[in-house]
Amino acid sequence: MAAKFNNGRHGSLLEQALAQLILNQAQFVAQHVILEKESIRLKKESDDRFERIENLLLHHERMLKELPETIRKKIGYQQK
Repeated sequence: MAAKFNNGRHGSLLEQALAQLILNQAQFVAQHVILEKESIRLKKESDDRFERIENLLLHHERMLKELPETIRKKIGYQQK
């Protein structure tokens, strides 16, 4: 800080309040960075999960489409 407060008790209180404000702001920014990293990690994790679920659903959809023909073959049914 360029200016120093030399107004006795009030100046000292102001300096302390300013120092506390700067400390609080630094802690806030540090916490924000941690939360942002966690948010990015969780988003990636959920994106990966949704991709796996999507792939599983596509696989099940293919299996269900093939099911009637598979059953026909299994029981020996032939279309003429």
